[in-house]
Amino acid sequence: MDESVSLIGAIGDDENGERFKKICEENKIHLDAIHHAMPTITKQRFIENTYRTQLLRVDYEEQYSLQAKDNNKILKVVQELSPKYIVISDYNKGITSKDLIQKMKEYSKETGALLLVDTKPSNVHLFD
Repeated sequence: MDESVSLIGAIGDDENGERFKKICEENKIHLDAIHHAMPTITKQRFIENTYRTQLLRVDYEEQYSLQAKDNNKILKVVQELSPKYIVISDYNKGITSKDLIQKMKEYSKETGALLLVDTKPSNVHLFD
């Protein structure tokens, strides 16, 4: 039984994008990355040592939206992978769009792939 994991997402052509690709490779996670001009979204956590408690998180990000060609690439990759499960993590960073969600819903309905969603409340309407 193939229990592989694949990720599809957007990263920048920068050091953090390269670091992310390396982490995926080290953990045998297949990554189909859409490269864009924006920097890779990065979260930096500041942890105190005694109780290992997070004190602060700094987010380095710029909002962007994927283009129609990127949405088509995502759908093509999903079709090629033929997954049993599709997990969409929508953190309102510009990756998910109404068009992409509609395509994923149609693919799920056609193939029986289970579509699982983790979304921000402001985007729940995209998944109706």
